[in-house]
Amino acid sequence: MDRIDGLSIVDLLRGALSLPIVSVVLAAIVAGLFLVLRPGAPVRERDLAERRVLGYGALTVVIVTAAETTLRDHVLPLADVAAWWHYPVPLVTSALVLVATLIVMRSAPAPSMPAGPSARRAWTSFGSRALFVSGGVFTGVLLATTLAAGLVSTSDDRGRYVLLDLPFANTRQEPLRPWFFGWTYGIPVLIGMALLALAVWLALRENALRPFAAVDIGGQRAQRAQIGTAMGLLATGAVLVVLGGAWRFIGESGGPATLTVGDDPVVYETTWRWSEYAVIAGGIAPMLEIIGFVLLLLTMRVLPAASRVEKRATVPA
Repeated sequence: MDRIDGLSIVDLLRGALSLPIVSVVLAAIVAGLFLVLRPGAPVRERDLAERRVLGYGALTVVIVTAAETTLRDHVLPLADVAAWWHYPVPLVTSALVLVATLIVMRSAPAPSMPAGPSARRAWTSFGSRALFVSGGVFTGVLLATTLAAGLVSTSDDRGRYVLLDLPFANTRQEPLRPWFFGWTYGIPVLIGMALLALAVWLALRENALRPFAAVDIGGQRAQRAQIGTAMGLLATGAVLVVLGGAWRFIGESGGPATLTVGDDPVVYETTWRWSEYAVIAGGIAPMLEIIGFVLLLLTMRVLPAASRVEKRATVPA
């Protein structure tokens, strides 16, 4: 308690945001308020199955990610274990949700009266273009972060690329070698990104190309735009959560450090040229995680409420 009393509010807030589970809690509060204040649009009965898979699947991604983080950090004895599976969890789980959505869409019966030929449709035809572009940008940032961190990482005596050399300038002192977001963590992330990108493309393509019914084509376009946007929210949220986690790790291990040697203490400071950027990345990381979890939870807007389901329209004889 004496140590806590000496901390400022900023220090306490910074300490709280250093815990990924706090990001989940804050995101749940923000997303819950948004879902209550802005409920989703009415849902067509034909689209119920894929909406349920997307909505409950997004919630599953959040729960699995939070549970894995809690077990890894507080329950399982993983002090000297390189938990390579930790960062790809949101990516792979989101990819599985999109694959399940794709299967549901493909197994749905074709409309009894399909609409005639219309304008050419591509995989980006339905959904928020701004969301698709921002998702691509964040994916590129995660890709660049993973490659750059892997290239500067070094291996330990067991061949795991989980270390970073932090040299001390103008001294014979051995460099510090903290754990780092190296290839041992980065390669699984690259694989998870590839799987998620493929699943996003296949799911959006199926959502766009499946035939329309001849009745209320405008309403069907609106429904598919909602589903496409939900797919974009799911994928972008997963990428942001992983990017936030990677930047948090880089900020914790790649920032400036000091070493005190001897009874008559001599203090050495590291001079890694990317230390300032690592500190900035670590400071931004909690916001990226919170935004990512918010986007994942907002995917649940596609879930149908019983009072907002529109029965399938019928065509007069």
